[in-house]
Amino acid sequence: MNEAVMLKEQILLTVLMPVYNASAHLREAMASILQQTFTNFELLIVNDGSTDDTVKIIREYNDPRIRLLENEKNMGISETLNIGIRAASSDLIARMDADDICYPNRLQKQYEFMKENPDCAMVSCYVRVISNDGVFVRQEIHRDRFLYYTLQFECNIYHPAVMFRRQPVMQVNMYDRPYAEDYDLFWKIASVYKINQIEEVLMDYRLSNNSLHKVTKKDEYDVALMEVKRRNIQHFLPAKVKVPDEYILFYQYDFQPLLSSENFGQVLKCVQLFKRISYNIIKRVNPNNFDQRCMQAYKNKKYYMMLYIKPYLSKQKWLMLCLLLTEFRVIFKSIPAFKKRFVHVLNPQKIN
Repeated sequence: MNEAVMLKEQILLTVLMPVYNASAHLREAMASILQQTFTNFELLIVNDGSTDDTVKIIREYNDPRIRLLENEKNMGISETLNIGIRAASSDLIARMDADDICYPNRLQKQYEFMKENPDCAMVSCYVRVISNDGVFVRQEIHRDRFLYYTLQFECNIYHPAVMFRRQPVMQVNMYDRPYAEDYDLFWKIASVYKINQIEEVLMDYRLSNNSLHKVTKKDEYDVALMEVKRRNIQHFLPAKVKVPDEYILFYQYDFQPLLSSENFGQVLKCVQLFKRISYNIIKRVNPNNFDQRCMQAYKNKKYYMMLYIKPYLSKQKWLMLCLLLTEFRVIFKSIPAFKKRFVHVLNPQKIN
């Protein structure tokens, strides 16, 4: 057996990084991978027809763990990722983008989790969102126990933060959309396999000025994103039930498109449908639906939905929605006079 074959067999992890005109932050991204505490990996970089100094920068490195593949022409992110998945030396693949920064223990943490949880097909982690210039923007936290339920309505997983097993990904047909390809893949995996979230920040996610969905293909990306969301929600409804765009946005706390119609009857129908969808998710057998997780996630979502919509509605209409969802917790916390009387009944000595 030659040395190259032996080396390939010994690789425990492939870090897959697609690149396209990525010179601006590439060195920082590569350094964050090459300096990981976990060292038994290959950094598989697939160049999708870059016209800047991307390839020149990659070739500056003399690290045997780096493997560069080059597409003959620009093929787009989905096909580039599929090429990388097929070419990976390991069945365990960590995603990475050329403008993000991994913390030194990211690969170690995720690799150990996947080894300890062989039933898990994909694991993600918390990220710290930074601007294009590296300035802190916000902290993203999506609880592991709410991951699957929330994924039905919106993408709560950051693409470069995932590590997945190749066979489950291939089983669901890998990346097969030109836009919103990550959300589509995550949903397909979660529909069949177990997914998890490490509740720890393990990377900085950069809001790059060159982000595909923010600049060059925003309209196409927005359309694709809505298609994926509708597919996800429709999965839990009969085919004859059609979900308007305004409802889908409402379920993401974007209330204005529906409220602008000034048709409260539509708002009531939207909330009723949300309740129906949620109970269908709760009833559906799925490896991620256990220990009342989906029920807990539903209760959490309806609480915040009613909390956030309160400023947009009259008190009477807001109470009507709360009663429709049997969301009494937010009523109790939002009406001081009611709360004061309730506390007084429970413990009269507390109020003079």
